[in-house]
Amino acid sequence: MVHPVVSVGWRFLVAAAILFAWCALRGLRLRYSLRDHLYLALQGALLFSLNHIVLYIAVGYVPSGLAAVAFSTIVLFNTGFGALLLGTKVQPRLVLAGLIGLAGLALVFAREGSAISMPRAAAR
Repeated sequence: MVHPVVSVGWRFLVAAAILFAWCALRGLRLRYSLRDHLYLALQGALLFSLNHIVLYIAVGYVPSGLAAVAFSTIVLFNTGFGALLLGTKVQPRLVLAGLIGLAGLALVFAREGSAISMPRAAAR
């Protein structure tokens, strides 16, 4: 079995190679300032790496359905943090869609969530 971090790394390495090839085929410019590179690296680490690593690790402790429900909240968090940190406008239909999707996943996996048993020390 491969460690979750290695799995996420390979997944995004392949995705990056495909994107670089696509950009090369289309002749897209990939030169950015150092500041832009740092911002893109931070965004990549937070939005496309750390959250996947945490999800893969979580699946070892909770049912995968429950992890999927928790992971689906990313739409709502991205919307909220985008408004808070970047000043982007919150679109009500995006929030509604995120809530509907979250409610649907919660209904689908409600029985799995009730099967979680917590160690006595963690419950305190």
